[in-house]
Amino acid sequence: MLGAIGLLVAGLAQADSGFLTASIAASALGGIAVGIAAMQRGRAADLAEEPTDETAHVGAPEGASTADSTEKSVPGDAPGSAESGPPDETAESWVASAEDWQPAESASGWQPAESEEDADPLDEPAEEDVEMADVLSVIDLDVEVLVVDLRPRYHLKSCEHLGGRHSIGIPVNQARLDGFTPCSLCRPDATLATAARR
Repeated sequence: MLGAIGLLVAGLAQADSGFLTASIAASALGGIAVGIAAMQRGRAADLAEEPTDETAHVGAPEGASTADSTEKSVPGDAPGSAESGPPDETAESWVASAEDWQPAESASGWQPAESEEDADPLDEPAEEDVEMADVLSVIDLDVEVLVVDLRPRYHLKSCEHLGGRHSIGIPVNQARLDGFTPCSLCRPDATLATAARR
């Protein structure tokens, strides 16, 4: 890597594309070498963590099951071990998944409940399917729309969904900034964009 930096500095100082090309090639080779080393370390760590069936039975008396032999050799119970005693059952463990980090089931069997804050209420109308031209027309308008507290949509005054619900009037650009989305019943974005174009 230091060689690549040296070639880069020489190429820039002398304005020579040969040095710059050599710097790129050296950087690529260094990156490949780092990648190979990381893969080898990962494989070695995987092999060290996962005992094979053969090693699990080595030294076990005939007729003894694998469960019996593993019960006797619990990590932390070895003489001279710094930690001994049962593991902390209240500690939450985490496992990596392909999509994101998720809590694993703890020793006590407790799992956190799924959050339903992001879900729309059942009687909430769908979000208006808005064309990009309408979004761009509405984004700067300060025309008043109505929002209902703890509901995700904003509406026109004539919207049938409001039906006596307590609503608050705010400008459409503020409603969008606050995270509200347009109602599919009264179609506020399409209506306001059409009015703005006239």
